[in-house]
Amino acid sequence: MKLKKFMFALVGMTLIYSFPTMSNQTGTLFLRGSIPLIISIKVRPTNNSFNLDLTTDQTDLLVAEVDEISNSSTGHKILLSSQNGGRLLNSSGSDNFVYSAKYDGAEVSLSSDQVEIKNVPNAVPGESTSEFRISYTGKNPATIHAGDYKDNLTFTILAN
Repeated sequence: MKLKKFMFALVGMTLIYSFPTMSNQTGTLFLRGSIPLIISIKVRPTNNSFNLDLTTDQTDLLVAEVDEISNSSTGHKILLSSQNGGRLLNSSGSDNFVYSAKYDGAEVSLSSDQVEIKNVPNAVPGESTSEFRISYTGKNPATIHAGDYKDNLTFTILAN
């Protein structure tokens, strides 16, 4: 019996040491790179924006072009706020011009709070330009106070 066990052990050891050592047949290399998220907006005012003729009616007057740059895979949205809620106010605050606006051809709400005015889901990476236009009713200068009438608009771009 002892001899039988010895022979099995000897045959087993011979088999283990007689085969070549196994080596890996494949290897793995993991490559990785990244592109940073780019979300930016540039508002380019036209000459009309700081030289409004308040004595005549204006319809869809181009006052700015807005460059939207985004490489977000989920798209982006544009928010707008108006310091005076869609009114051009004079320095005394006693007179104003109410105006309406369009962004990229669509009517937008003018509020002192940020309002979403455009949503671009699944945008193709790159730059696009949108027009910002305003309309208002002109007034006879003899019926309102002299001075500058102003509003401050803030455009914001965010990834969806």
